[in-house]
Amino acid sequence: MAEDTFGITKTLNDYTVVTTLERLGDSLTKVEISHFYSTASLKAKLLNLIAKRRIARETLATLNAMKAVIERERGTIENRGRLA
Repeated sequence: MAEDTFGITKTLNDYTVVTTLERLGDSLTKVEISHFYSTASLKAKLLNLIAKRRIARETLATLNAMKAVIERERGTIENRGRLA
């Protein structure tokens, strides 16, 4: 399990992240990152107001970073094919 860098699990002890990758074609993949947690306590409800935007920003940043690495690697592989 990855380290909780936000400290979210201290307040949201059932916080779970699910990442799903679905192949749609030879060069197309659908990626979903879902976050689940309950907000039973007042502290959790308050944290939710603040954290949900940050979680959304961090999730988008993660997806963009994944996309950049994949596209960079694909370009490297395509360039190798041209040089061969």
